[in-house]
Amino acid sequence: MTDAPGAFGRYRIVRSLGRGRVGDLYLAIYPYANYLEAALRVLPPLSADQRQQFEEGIRSIAGLSLSTLASIYEVGEYEGRSFFSREYVDGQPLSLIIAEKGRIPQRRRLGWMV
Repeated sequence: MTDAPGAFGRYRIVRSLGRGRVGDLYLAIYPYANYLEAALRVLPPLSADQRQQFEEGIRSIAGLSLSTLASIYEVGEYEGRSFFSREYVDGQPLSLIIAEKGRIPQRRRLGWMV
């Protein structure tokens, strides 16, 4: 996929949010929830074992119900690429916060985790 707006299956890509070891992340429009914004993660091509691990991991996360955890909308495969979409939460990436403020005190990091 490119950084330009486009489509991925039934999702309309608004813009790229980042690219990393676990694939590409996009801000997308999710058509089955009143066209809400979603964070769409498109993984690189996976082996059968990797795909199974991915699906098991996502199922584990989807089974959690926490007010501080973004809801998962959909898990699937499109044109041979595994993907999942979840609730989009606008904010700064942790890497930028650390770059701006330096090392974050342990007490604050633990508070975020709780």
